[in-house]
Amino acid sequence: MNPEILTELQRAARFLFLQKLAFGGRVKGRNYGNINTTKASRFNPHELWDGIEDIHRRLSSVQIENLPWREAIERYDRDYTLIYADPPYLGFKNYSHSFTIKDYEELADVAKSIEGTIFISHKEHPEIRKLFRAMDVKEFPFDYSFQKGGRKKVVELVFCNREIPQ
Repeated sequence: MNPEILTELQRAARFLFLQKLAFGGRVKGRNYGNINTTKASRFNPHELWDGIEDIHRRLSSVQIENLPWREAIERYDRDYTLIYADPPYLGFKNYSHSFTIKDYEELADVAKSIEGTIFISHKEHPEIRKLFRAMDVKEFPFDYSFQKGGRKKVVELVFCNREIPQ
């Protein structure tokens, strides 16, 4: 089914369905390589509605947008706003929208000047560290395990324009 012809509600339902089926629907403790075929699927369509109700309660006061990043920040920047930015990784080509070094420079400048709190994530990269050096940074090491050649240790960086509590 082509997701481009679906309504937003149908796309959301499709996403939820696919997420629940992918890797047993696990979000925590994923185990990609060892599929247990002796147990039944953890997907239970009768429990799906409870999950949707939980999601509705948790997101009822959250504004989620799909806008160009500059427009979203301009529209919603307030002293009480929390913004999470996950731009395309520098140098990766397999994105539908590219992000140039100039875009990163602009994002770094904007992040320093906004009223709200912004978190920006990116994989370890010396140029990114340099651009966001004025911001607080926290490192999250983990293993990529879903690729050729086995596990690969990587570090995800999260930058913030406020001090990140330890």
